[in-house]
Amino acid sequence: MRYLLTGLLAVVAGLAVVWAVMGRDADPQPPVAATESRLASPSPDAATPAAVAATGGPVVSAANGDDEREASQQARRAQDQAYWAERLQGYQDHGGNLQQFFRELLAQCGGEPDLCEALLDDRLEGYPDAGFAAQLRTILQQQFQYQAQMQSLTMPTSQPPEQRYQQLDALRVQHFGDAATELLYGQERAWASYQFGYGELLEQAPYLTAEQRLQRLEQLRSDRWGGYGEALADQEGVYGRYRRERELLQAGVTDAKEREAISEALRSQYFDDEQSALIGERERVREEQAQQQQDYATAKQAFDDEMTALRGSMADAQWQQLYQQRLSELRRRFFD
Repeated sequence: MRYLLTGLLAVVAGLAVVWAVMGRDADPQPPVAATESRLASPSPDAATPAAVAATGGPVVSAANGDDEREASQQARRAQDQAYWAERLQGYQDHGGNLQQFFRELLAQCGGEPDLCEALLDDRLEGYPDAGFAAQLRTILQQQFQYQAQMQSLTMPTSQPPEQRYQQLDALRVQHFGDAATELLYGQERAWASYQFGYGELLEQAPYLTAEQRLQRLEQLRSDRWGGYGEALADQEGVYGRYRRERELLQAGVTDAKEREAISEALRSQYFDDEQSALIGERERVREEQAQQQQDYATAKQAFDDEMTALRGSMADAQWQQLYQQRLSELRRRFFD
């Protein structure tokens, strides 16, 4: 069976599969700069009256009103240019996440080439590095072709997630070149490599001591994150770090008390007492719900086997009525 990965959503969909396999919540594209979107060109202020007269007061001329409005617009424009200059400098200095900039830009211009080019020119106005600005204009032109190419990309579902990502990465390198691909997707590459490596470590965990598991996890972060360590550490966050280490330390542990002891120790390490209590309660509720679902699935399978054996001993209408009645009773027993 094959499915279609459409447009830039293919990236997210592909990594979502990867992270689902790893048991990871994730956001496939860790940010470096601020994620807010704003238009570079401010809307003009409301029209200024030509003149304002007040009894016993001064009269403001239309010329003075226009001058004030123009000065206000110029100030806002300068502020806006400073904002985009700072963001672009951040993308240039840190690298590896320029896809975020283009994702926002393409969303704002609706993917219309002329509008997108005009909006990019607006963003780049006054930016001091002409070479970087030219590179962004080139990448924008390549973005339209890349999206069209992605619409025809198909991957077999039987293919392992890591191979699918490698195929996607190779397509990007072929289209943008290696340097631009790293500038656009470097952080995503490092994060994906980390996820795949973590999956391998999780499989090995039952054969390692607790100390070895944590040591190898730290080494994995160092090796796979590379120069994006600060950004990806922020992406993982304290809670993500806690969840990953808990999963790693609990791998192969079946005793409920021992598993809870691992969770409590890690919660006390990463959170204060109030946060630890809240997280612990949420985890207990989730575990109870998961156990309930598992118990219901087992009971449902036994019920289906029993009812299948009875089917030939009564009329079909009678069997259907009995099946629905007993199924309702089973559900009430578990969920009411």
